[in-house]
Amino acid sequence: RLLSGVASAGGADGAPEAADKPSAVRRNRGDAKRHKQSQRSKGAQFLVQVDSPVEIGPEHRGSIMELTDDLVSQFAPEGFAGDLDEDKNFMEKPGIMVRQPFLEVLEQMKELEAGVPSSAPQASIFSGPRGQGKSMSLNLALLRARANGWITLSMLDTREWVTEKGAMKRGTGTAAVIVPSKLRPGMYSQPRGAQSVLERTLSLHKDQLAKLRQQRKYEHNAYVSEDGFDSLATIAERGIRSAVYAGDAMYDLRMELGLVEDFPVLIVSDQANALYWPTCFYAKGSAVGPDKLLALETFRDFDTSGEVRPQYRLKRGLRLAAPTAKFGFPMPPATILEHFEDTALQFFKPFDVRGEAVSCSKATYARELPVPAYDDAELRNLVIFLKKQKALDSTNALEEQAFRTLQTLTSANPRRIRDALTSPLI
Repeated sequence: RLLSGVASAGGADGAPEAADKPSAVRRNRGDAKRHKQSQRSKGAQFLVQVDSPVEIGPEHRGSIMELTDDLVSQFAPEGFAGDLDEDKNFMEKPGIMVRQPFLEVLEQMKELEAGVPSSAPQASIFSGPRGQGKSMSLNLALLRARANGWITLSMLDTREWVTEKGAMKRGTGTAAVIVPSKLRPGMYSQPRGAQSVLERTLSLHKDQLAKLRQQRKYEHNAYVSEDGFDSLATIAERGIRSAVYAGDAMYDLRMELGLVEDFPVLIVSDQANALYWPTCFYAKGSAVGPDKLLALETFRDFDTSGEVRPQYRLKRGLRLAAPTAKFGFPMPPATILEHFEDTALQFFKPFDVRGEAVSCSKATYARELPVPAYDDAELRNLVIFLKKQKALDSTNALEEQAFRTLQTLTSANPRRIRDALTSPLI
């Protein structure tokens, strides 16, 4: 453009006139400078300029919210779903992009906050290939809910509850990784894991839980309060205080939250397909299915057709879930076959075996929300953000981030990758 500008300042033969050449160059250099400043100004729009997740709206679609230390400590004590915790190794402030699936859920959240019944199903399951942003939408919904007075219950590391890797951490701290339920014969608890969930939930929502009276009837007195007001906080406190009751308390708290109307409730699980996997556990010589683990049963809202089971429906709330295809099969095929022989459960359903899709087309209370591939504007904003965070500067980050955010998210389209990396905004 600079060359064409100089040429246009020349004589009839196209040659530049000597007297006008300096002014033409200065004029076009000025144009180029103003264009560059304009592009930089547009580039600054890749960040969400808000003080709280509550302020995020449709106008922020495709922009990225940076996760400050204060935001994380206040509203994400358990960490994040997906790879955000790993991203801290590559950048000072990881971020979450605002994408359309979250905005669809956002409309429901606003309706529930206003006490208006939503026409959309109360449960949404994000689906799509790995790396498309399913977990990020869960993270953003959790942050917004907690920042705006919702009661939340979450399981973001579901796979760790059913495989050997996380068994010891969530068991009793000894050789016993699961123990029989104190209140439900035939069920099993993972006490330390359940206590961790209860402690986090109580620390986030103690004031709200203390105001809510228990609505379900119990044949035992485990959840009776000394002051005569049997609140939901009493259930959590009982599980925290007595490990033998932790698994039952976690399950009972979830069931109580389904009846709450004074506050909106959000139930979230990432790696949700692991809720329907065979587990690594055995008891009395037989495999223990996921329906026998109280922690998993707490979040196993969906039946094999993808419908929300009646006892799990919420009076005023949302249920969000996302499967994962990151880990492949939970255990060797031979072990899975043993589980099939020991139980009548239909494993994996309503999710597919790979964990990329869910079947709920005939459901009334649940819907599938496909997460689309990143469009050009979203990809460009993501690349700008990663370069701003210097996330593409190290060899390790280049391998991890470039392939995860460029090759995967652009379907390995060389033109889109090249256009993104050579953008004048970068």
